[in-house]
Amino acid sequence: MDLAEDADLMWIAKEGLRAPLPDTWKPCKTTDTQELYYFNFVTGESTWDHPCDEFYRNLFEEEKKRRLNK
Repeated sequence: MDLAEDADLMWIAKEGLRAPLPDTWKPCKTTDTQELYYFNFVTGESTWDHPCDEFYRNLFEEEKKRRLNK
């Protein structure tokens, strides 16, 4: 995201930063370095990125394409 070029889409970044974790996900820290990661206690999946990040990345790309097609 380019701050100047994509200023009209900044709402997506703000919404993504405020997005709550889905119910089955919890934030956890590594025991050695105390780094934050996310763990799904139902599926056993873990990720360094917030579980909703991909949704907001895709939303940004879709909105950017929509803007370019106008």
